[in-house]
Amino acid sequence: MVVSIASMWIWRILLAYVFAIHMDIGILGVWMAMGVDWLCRSICFYIRFFHGKWQNRPVLEPERENV
Repeated sequence: MVVSIASMWIWRILLAYVFAIHMDIGILGVWMAMGVDWLCRSICFYIRFFHGKWQNRPVLEPERENV
């Protein structure tokens, strides 16, 4: 979740502003910023998944009812 939020603010919103307003590309610049965001987010998730560190985290067991 942290990667998604940070990626959206850093890439999507910042680049959309730069492309659409400063570079005067308009809505096409917003779409380009979204593409850059998806690419960077995918790279971060790819690295995290294949690093394998997530596999060592404990999983919570469901609570058992006392009968």
